[in-house]
Amino acid sequence: MKRQLLTILLMSVIGITYYGCSSSNSCNKDSDCPSGQKCLNQKCYSNATTPDPQIVDPNIGCSKDDECGTCKRCDDGICKPVSDCDAGLVQIDGSRDIVKSDVMEDILDIESDAGDVEDIAGDIEDADTDIEITDVDDGGDTGPADIDDVGGDISDVSDVAFCDVSASLVVTKREPVGDLPRGTSMKISGQGFDNECGTLSVYFNGDNNPAKITEVASSYIKVTVPGFAQSGDITVKSFGQEQKLTGGNVFKLLRRLLFTDFGSGSSPGNKFFALSFPNFNAYMSGKYDSDGNFPYPILLDPYNLMILVISTDSGGSGYSISAYDFATVSFIKKVTNDQAKTGISSAVLDTEKNRIYLTSLDGMLYVHEMGALTLKDSIQIGVALYGIDIDKQHNRIFLSGTYDSSLPPPAGPPQDYRGALFVIDRDTFKPVGNQVVTFGDKSSIAFDAKYHAQSNRVFVVDYIAGYLYVFNADDLNSETAPKQLGSDFGPMRIAFGKGGVNVYIIGNNSPKTPIDTTATIVGFSADTLTEISGSPFDTKLITSTSLDNSKNLVNLVYDDLDGYLIAVSDADNRIAVIIENTFSFLTNPASPDNTSTFSTSGNFGIAVEDW
Repeated sequence: MKRQLLTILLMSVIGITYYGCSSSNSCNKDSDCPSGQKCLNQKCYSNATTPDPQIVDPNIGCSKDDECGTCKRCDDGICKPVSDCDAGLVQIDGSRDIVKSDVMEDILDIESDAGDVEDIAGDIEDADTDIEITDVDDGGDTGPADIDDVGGDISDVSDVAFCDVSASLVVTKREPVGDLPRGTSMKISGQGFDNECGTLSVYFNGDNNPAKITEVASSYIKVTVPGFAQSGDITVKSFGQEQKLTGGNVFKLLRRLLFTDFGSGSSPGNKFFALSFPNFNAYMSGKYDSDGNFPYPILLDPYNLMILVISTDSGGSGYSISAYDFATVSFIKKVTNDQAKTGISSAVLDTEKNRIYLTSLDGMLYVHEMGALTLKDSIQIGVALYGIDIDKQHNRIFLSGTYDSSLPPPAGPPQDYRGALFVIDRDTFKPVGNQVVTFGDKSSIAFDAKYHAQSNRVFVVDYIAGYLYVFNADDLNSETAPKQLGSDFGPMRIAFGKGGVNVYIIGNNSPKTPIDTTATIVGFSADTLTEISGSPFDTKLITSTSLDNSKNLVNLVYDDLDGYLIAVSDADNRIAVIIENTFSFLTNPASPDNTSTFSTSGNFGIAVEDW
């Protein structure tokens, strides 16, 4: 009923605006008319014009309008003339005209629940609406300003019934103060916030980062800082008004570095850590349970505001993905795949497809859904998989691992493996083109693969032989001559620098024999493969020792915002941060060469907020 009444009101406003019945020959008495004309029913007629034959005495009783003839209405049981009447228009309360049409017949049905059309104003008032009907007794024209006065979202009466467009929008401050991570629950104080009409929105640093509004009150709103928020203005919009938080109330992003305590075979790690970056202060408690063993890798999902830690499941079989709140690092949920035979070796988010890809040492590619974390698919690719990367432009996935083995891992040392690079379709997961290319001697392991979009090539490292291979992504049989990375150098992870200009590879220097050594980074031009100045670079992170050769895992990521290379080792509880431009350490007063972490046995999984 409220919707029908509002429709009448709006059509009335539109009708008077576009079809206003203003007549130059209206009158109240004969003297108001031009010479020789008479005033009948408030309209001037010439002597030659025959008045409407249905004109009746206004005092004659009636029960409905059509008993009174043209240009009259039945008002309180009496036929009364309608002023300024033109054919095709019906007047309501002497002030709002709407066009007659077949479509409007049902809306104008005066037998409706509203009763007499004159009661529209009262009915709408009873609906608790804030719409005000003005100038009911004024038959003058209504312009666009009158329509604007209705305000709000008029697409749904249930919304309009609660809209209040009268308050001026004011924003005063945000809480908490200081530098904050994405995902933080923020309170913005002020007034004039639209709670019901769908016009309230909050943006961080431009219109590309809308925040989720979680609560609206008369003096404040609460929002969740979006996953792609950047330092800058916070803009609040409501009912066409716009206000910004400025000065000390602008948003200041706190970036973080997260990493895992991988542990060792005899003492598996089960923690992960968070430091603010690049000042390396502990974020909140700094140390968290990973809800699993051997936590690796760790992923940041800004779309669902989750920190994802992949571990060997604490139940003893398969792996698990544990999700933690992006800002509070509180546990959200865990999913387990107890069908997996071994641990996870690498992981990547495919945000365009809403997927999480996990590679496993049992040669399987596991596909989970982002957000829900549910397992969607599992595909056997090779004997073992170690690395993965996505070519979004050509819709394919590259994976590195081993092939042609009679002894699958982890049953024994990698003596029967050959390094392999696989390419599969991103939608069907079916092999593409050459399907797979093997390289190196037996016992080779392709530990990592990275797609270089700028040159459409794939970079692959052979951990055992110490080689770098570069393949044409469209023809895996056309690799360049393998590049030796150094004597007794075991390359494990690849990272591209700013703009893909340089390629960096970290190795542990001891894939064959247990010797006391440190992790090393070598750098090359991605175009010419010429070694850059300052390479090789000693990270001073301890790797394998003569007493424990099981700790030989190293990892490397690139921070695209600041241009830092960040390296870790599972035998060292420090982090090495290297400035790309100078190929030198980022110094820290507490630890000039490396930054200590909370880990007691070393680190392996690592992720940085670099967007």
